Amino acid sequence: MVADVVAAAAAGTTDAAELAAAGVETTTPLTADQLEAVNDALDAAAATDPVTSPTTPEELQALVDEAIAETDAVAIVVAESANDAPTQAELTAAGVTQADLTDDQLAAIDDALEAAAATDPVTSPTTPEELQALVDEAVAETDAVATVVAAAAADTTDAAGLTDA
Repeated sequence: MVADVVAAAAAGTTDAAELAAAGVETTTPLTADQLEAVNDALDAAAATDPVTSPTTPEELQALVDEAIAETDAVAIVVAESANDAPTQAELTAAGVTQADLTDDQLAAIDDALEAAAATDPVTSPTTPEELQALVDEAVAETDAVATVVAAAAADTTDAAGLTDA
């Protein structure tokens, strides 16, 4: 049964019934976002090393639990961004890989989350992958601005530096 779930994930079609048949238990019905995260996690495990992708119900349960926890953490980060900038701990729990984010980077991430919610709450990040992409873009923009500011302070700013930021 676990092999059937892994195979279905490769096609992006794993559903709650297949997970239950393979022995996965959840306390609440899975949301579409959680199922997407489970499919993504299964795909990532198979792509990284097909030999180590889940082969037992216990390994599958652990993978599902981690995917659900990260998806729930993303929802917390998005919801709390309306009040405060996310913390490093909240972002890490949601699957963001950057460590040692600066206050400026955290503020830029918060601004990006607020802009995404204001533009279209439906397209706000709902998966760790979507949140990671938003974080990557916000950090890159913040770092580019910091580079231009540093160059200006050193009086080495040129037109190319300004267009990169």
